[in-house]
This record gives sequence, C-alpha cells and structure tokens, in this order.
Amino acid sequence: MTTKREMTAETQTKALQAKASSVDVDGLINAASLDWAGPSALAKITARCREMPQTCRKNYVKAMKGKGLRASIKAFCMECVGWERLAVTECTAPACPLYPVRPFQTK
Repeated sequence: MTTKREMTAETQTKALQAKASSVDVDGLINAASLDWAGPSALAKITARCREMPQTCRKNYVKAMKGKGLRASIKAFCMECVGWERLAVTECTAPACPLYPVRPFQTK
C-alpha cells in the first residue's frame, strides 16, 4: 500500500516530467531558430527531439541550428548508439568516419 507522501512524490515527478517534456522541446525549437527548416522538417525535428532523453535535447537542437560542428558530431554519435554516453566511449565501429573524433573518449 502506498502512502500519501509516496503518491504525492510520484504525482509531482510525473507532472515535472510532462512539463519538462513539452516546455523543453517547444522552448528549444521554434521556426525562427531553425530558419532553414520548412514546416515538414520542423515537425520531424520536433518529433525526434521528443523521443530522445531530455539530457540530449539541448545539444541536438544546437546541432540542428548549425551552432557547432562538435555538437553535430556528438548528436550523431549519441543517436547512433541509442543515446547512451558509455556506448559512444566504447564504440565498436572503427570504420565510421567519425570514430577518431567521437566524443567522450578517454585520453
């Protein structure tokens, strides 16, 4: 049996996740910031952003805005391995052209 405190915490967590999901994506992506993207591309970018973990969204949007090559490489690698940072570090695709410059490498 769950207590009232546990239910309240669970409810608050769900509300915060829902709020972060909608505000984060809509706040980061807008037509003005992606002036090259038409309505169709903007819809696809928004949909993809909603599917990824919240921690990856800011970098992905930065890459889509063309604000940095490094952000683009990081976004590509993260998406390639299913948004798992450790999997990028342990990448098993040495034939990939981005392998030598992938993020999160140990030195």
